[in-house]
Amino acid sequence: MVKTQVNRWLIMATGMLMMTVAGTIYLYPDYATALRGQLNFSIAESARIGTLLNLGAWMTVIGGIFYDRFGPLRTGLIGAVTTFVGYFLMFLAAQERIIHTWIAVGFYAFIMGQGSGWMYCVALNTSVQNFPARNRGKIVGLLACCFGLCSGIFTRLHAGFFSESDGSNGGDIAPFLFFLAVTTGGLGLAYTFFQQILTETTVTQKPAEARRVAAAYAIALAVATYIAASSISAAFSSHDDSRPLAVGLIVLVFSLLLLPVGSGPWLRFGRQAQYTRLADDHEHHAADTHKLPPSINVTATSNAPTKTHYTLLEAVTSLDFWLIFLVLFFGVGAGICIVNNLPEIVISRLPPSEAGRVIASSDVPHSKDSSTLVALFSVFNTCGRLLSGYLSDAFAHRISRLGFLVMGSLLMGAVQVYFMFTSIDGMYGAVVLLGIAYGSFFCLVPALVSEAFGMATFGATFGLQGLAPAAGSEVFGTAIAGRLADSYANHAHLTVITKSGDKVIHCIGAECFRYSLLCTAGGCLIGAGLALWMAYRQRRGTANTLKLHAS
Repeated sequence: MVKTQVNRWLIMATGMLMMTVAGTIYLYPDYATALRGQLNFSIAESARIGTLLNLGAWMTVIGGIFYDRFGPLRTGLIGAVTTFVGYFLMFLAAQERIIHTWIAVGFYAFIMGQGSGWMYCVALNTSVQNFPARNRGKIVGLLACCFGLCSGIFTRLHAGFFSESDGSNGGDIAPFLFFLAVTTGGLGLAYTFFQQILTETTVTQKPAEARRVAAAYAIALAVATYIAASSISAAFSSHDDSRPLAVGLIVLVFSLLLLPVGSGPWLRFGRQAQYTRLADDHEHHAADTHKLPPSINVTATSNAPTKTHYTLLEAVTSLDFWLIFLVLFFGVGAGICIVNNLPEIVISRLPPSEAGRVIASSDVPHSKDSSTLVALFSVFNTCGRLLSGYLSDAFAHRISRLGFLVMGSLLMGAVQVYFMFTSIDGMYGAVVLLGIAYGSFFCLVPALVSEAFGMATFGATFGLQGLAPAAGSEVFGTAIAGRLADSYANHAHLTVITKSGDKVIHCIGAECFRYSLLCTAGGCLIGAGLALWMAYRQRRGTANTLKLHAS
């Protein structure tokens, strides 16, 4: 049959753009306070909605299996439509047109999260298979960084075009939710048509490929820098220039479409077979492996049989799979605990004199800090993904990805302690480290999974790993942090009256989150220990799957 073949760099560019609309799960803290005020949710109930949102986004095993079977087009179409439906239901709930209990809203958020996860699966899996193993860390880093940038992008769009629905002043959040439904669903649908696994790849010279990868890095860093600068400007400037800054950001984001310029025809028409999975890049890996120094080439000393592809069942029944799962559970769960509760953590650090007061939402001290911190988290979440992707490739002969995973877990644990004792002003530095640590997980783990278990069932295998952040979010963010904050709010709280007359209770005092952060810090230490054990098993050649890669 005659079929259009898409330029590999156009696939990459639209995949990165797809990620910029798929990552709105990290945007939840930006509108959670407004939604909570409109629908009278408690802190724990609001946290549970965030947990269900994360559960939907990371429980992508069904999407992964579907992708492995039917390819990117059908998977992306379902993801885009599902995202639209989820946000549209949340929009109706915010207007109280449909059932709007926290359970119902959490279900709508779960639907939206599922769509987000399916689009993530399409963008990541497709480009990973279209590029050689030598650049896998960088490619994963670029795609993952755009997923992380998404919340920063939409935070600035929220501030620029929907200031009246800003959560800090108690406005109506429904118009912004409708905007999210249309943009994420519509753009996701458009980008899907350019996602294609190439059954025949043209060999690209390394210098030319390296230049384009460097250009993609430059654009991603430019977007991150722009978001950081505009967020800081909005927080500390009395002049409102949010709208022109938002327009400039849109132009900058779409400059990613310049990536394929000069790389040949964007579309080719010709005969092409049905959807066929590319073989794993083991040829590239084999070519690279024999070049490793003897002290690093663990394949030569391992007694375990060499295997380049694992079935889903073989992957799930391996020890390495569950060790990676637990590292994600502790590390990412700790990060989500802070991200989803960030507005409440900011308010909890207000002076004790604020306890017992009843104030209007427009008079809440440090009201702009929450949105600014969410945007900065997005920026440095991006930097963490880019940095870990670049460094794990550049130092592959000296430090394995597992070594970087140990460092990411330790940094995440240090961040939990930092948040336990810092002031509101100090949170700016804490969020920088939080973003870097958090982002590193979502670059390192996809690359680890692809290398450990092969590409044959990568979508399903990584989809199962996505359950770990969702479980960590529920345990740390809701069951521990949300309930403790509600409990301490009975002793000291600030009552905020929204524009619609609703009352929102906020916990005041460092105790509100101190003990939950202590729990997450301990979890990160356990995660670091597990990653270190994996690195030790890998070096000794006793790991069943990770034995192929340098440590």
